[in-house]
Amino acid sequence: MKILVIDDSKAIRMLIRECVTAMGHEVIDAATGMEALACIQDHDVDLALMDVEMPGIDGFETTTRIRELKKEDWFPIIFLSSKTDDDAFTRGILAGGDAYLNKPIQPLRLQLQITAMERIYTMRRELHRAHQQLLQAQQELLRANEELKKLSPFSVRPADRSCQPASFR
Repeated sequence: MKILVIDDSKAIRMLIRECVTAMGHEVIDAATGMEALACIQDHDVDLALMDVEMPGIDGFETTTRIRELKKEDWFPIIFLSSKTDDDAFTRGILAGGDAYLNKPIQPLRLQLQITAMERIYTMRRELHRAHQQLLQAQQELLRANEELKKLSPFSVRPADRSCQPASFR
């Protein structure tokens, strides 16, 4: 997975990078919300780890903007914050976040949360792929149905399902 780490603390970004790369994931990082928005525009991101308190736009506002930019391309966003009150948690989830981890970061909890979000992301991607295949099959069936209509000398009336030769219509 490609994971975007957004935190104004370089030390925290480095700690998270170590945890995430140890899991075999690729990391890109941003120090501010505006940098994160630029990264989202330039890269396909599979997961974001978002600090709440940053200079400029905070993590809540950054998440709201990401959700507006990527309406059709959902990916999980996990908030990282030293704020542990219910108000901060509520704001994070309502802004579009999917999970909330407290700072200081506990590497094991971070890795387990990433693993859980990866399962959800993978299932969503597979569901999207299956949906696209169904849409394609539907189009093929509609085309085949049109071809059959052209070849058939009979028409079917929906009301009583009786068949009538084309010459009697």
